[in-house]
Amino acid sequence: MPADAPYYTKDYAGLVQDLLAHLGSGGGGRTVLADTTEGSVVRTLAEAFARELAVAYGQLDGVYRSAFVETAEGVALDNVVALLGIARRRAGHVEGSVTFARAQPAAGDIPIPAGTLLAGREVAQFATIEESAIARGEREVTVAVRSVEPGTERIPAGALGVMPRPLWGVESVANRLELVPVKLPEDDAGLRQRARSALLLSQRGTVAALEEAVRALGIARVTVRESAESIGTCEVILGDPDLPDALVAAAQAAVEEVRPAGIRVRVHATVEVRIRLRALLELREDYPEPRRAALRAALERGLTDYIGSLQVGEPVRWAKVGALLAAPEEVAQLHPARAPDGTELAYLEPYVGQPGALRQDAANHWQRNGDIQVGPAERARLDLAVLPLELRLEPPASKVWVDLTCTLAASTAREAGLADRLRAAVKPMLEAVKAGDTLTLAALLEAVRTGGVESVSARVLHDRDGQALELIPGSARQTAVLGEREVLGLGQLSLLGGRDAGAAGG
Repeated sequence: MPADAPYYTKDYAGLVQDLLAHLGSGGGGRTVLADTTEGSVVRTLAEAFARELAVAYGQLDGVYRSAFVETAEGVALDNVVALLGIARRRAGHVEGSVTFARAQPAAGDIPIPAGTLLAGREVAQFATIEESAIARGEREVTVAVRSVEPGTERIPAGALGVMPRPLWGVESVANRLELVPVKLPEDDAGLRQRARSALLLSQRGTVAALEEAVRALGIARVTVRESAESIGTCEVILGDPDLPDALVAAAQAAVEEVRPAGIRVRVHATVEVRIRLRALLELREDYPEPRRAALRAALERGLTDYIGSLQVGEPVRWAKVGALLAAPEEVAQLHPARAPDGTELAYLEPYVGQPGALRQDAANHWQRNGDIQVGPAERARLDLAVLPLELRLEPPASKVWVDLTCTLAASTAREAGLADRLRAAVKPMLEAVKAGDTLTLAALLEAVRTGGVESVSARVLHDRDGQALELIPGSARQTAVLGEREVLGLGQLSLLGGRDAGAAGG
């Protein structure tokens, strides 16, 4: 008996040989009919009967095979798949291709089953019509697709981007080319593959079924969880941003069709927690503007990708954000931004509410380690249109040296250690001059007057550009304004007049 059939079958030649052997055996006391020559009456009757029986065998085998998806063909296959509520797709469907992709090369083959559903916002559903796989070591594969329902409207490139039932190992999907209507009906192989997939996806009342029903509407981020407030209730949280009320209502209707009996399902969009990021990045050198712009764009992409990848209820980790900010080779050090009064500001700040009416909500979302914690029905978002990144890219802090020339009174004796005492008197005053403040000759003279100094002149030298500024008593220039990232220090101290002339090196 053949392994693929649960019954005995014989072909025409086998039937003829068995009939002639039986007639010639004389079994059961019958007359022996041994004339098996071509054209004899016995052989002609045996061959005629064998032919009819062989035809009957073939017809019975066809009937048997027509009852199964794997072996039925044509109209028989249409009748079998009709039991699943599936009909052959006639001419007029929209076809094309989509690309399944991942960021890193696949560690092993990632199968893409035929019948994998694809969806997008306000476009028809599509399904793959062939089996494929992302091969080991590859990042993507392109697979043919066809619309689930007939249609004549072209689908623009990029309109498909959601898998109602995500595939393990596949991170994104998109139609890179336009999908166009065709005139060929679905063949048996495509219908058979679609029926197999329908059997696998026909389960209802499961978390996967709820997620698939919502993703079929083109909503990519779906989270299903049990309600902490009401027993017998589960929540379907829609994580996509800016969902219209009509789409949320459609998602509620979709889950009602597949929800488990006796379980209430509530659908609602996530509450967005918008993140404000402020930081000062000290660069390794004073880079030209094009390189700064490229660095800023790269940081923006990295931060957008990270926060955009967070799921509902997943916190924003400052350690991750800080690592992204400090990762580029141009960044030497990370500093917090400062308010106008000089106080340090938090790197991350959470805001809730609608654009135009945002309010800071650090009490409920900020943690001591700098993380932004979000609730189980909330999702962090980096909305640059509402809260732009406040990243200041500054060159390294420059050292500003002040060389002092002190003129002593005529009666002032040159005592041992006079220069050291004057240096010690000036140092606290220089340290008190903060970034952005002014350095004045009057303040310098006040600091050293106790040492018998009657006038002071200064030379301010910037080590970044080598430029010097002379501050001379009686001139129009008697003050120097320090930049925000300039550090002041005392350089050369020269003493003139008194009983002896001399200089003290700094």
